[in-house]
Amino acid sequence: MAAQGAVRDAAPAAARDAEQDAGSGRPAAPGTVVIRSRAFEHVFAALAARTLGVAPGAVAARIGDARGLVTVDIRAPYSARDRSVVATAAEVQRVIRDEGGALSGARVGEVTVRITGVVPTPRRRLS
Repeated sequence: MAAQGAVRDAAPAAARDAEQDAGSGRPAAPGTVVIRSRAFEHVFAALAARTLGVAPGAVAARIGDARGLVTVDIRAPYSARDRSVVATAAEVQRVIRDEGGALSGARVGEVTVRITGVVPTPRRRLS
């Protein structure tokens, strides 16, 4: 799966090919940039964490490949705020597709958000 220009994004099959070439010390192909799948996962996890209002380490992201599109699976806790779980999950999906796609150069397809728990928001004291 190829992103715009000469950038080759690293869906699972592409990442395996690039790692084999990287082990030999040779570039994957002349004039290409190889981006490891782990880099995509870090970008998508950070965007989800920001949107959910949780610590980045609390979010796990996995990517896959579906007919040339990057699929994203997010697992994260929900930070109880003024939005419903459903509205928050929909916002995470939008952010991953729009901002994640723009940042990574990848064409993002399906985004699955799995809520794994609830993180209480700190209460503010009134003085």
